[in-house]
Amino acid sequence: MDKEYTVEGNIDISRIKASSIVPKLTQEPPGSFPEELKNLINKHSLEGGSNTPDFILAEYLKQCLETFDMCVRKREEWYVN
Repeated sequence: MDKEYTVEGNIDISRIKASSIVPKLTQEPPGSFPEELKNLINKHSLEGGSNTPDFILAEYLKQCLETFDMCVRKREEWYVN
């Protein structure tokens, strides 16, 4: 069952279902970057501090890298213009 979150402040949304904002995680093929990262996190027990499954941490880190790449591209565009 989805948890419901109450949002207070300037946002005009009273309830958000977690499943509507969290992307569905897919199984990555063996040898792919996310799969290797998941295995590395698991091997070194790095999920222990946050008690978050290794595949979620791997997806988060992959998305961080993708976001950083986008920011670098936008920065370069800004300097050119």
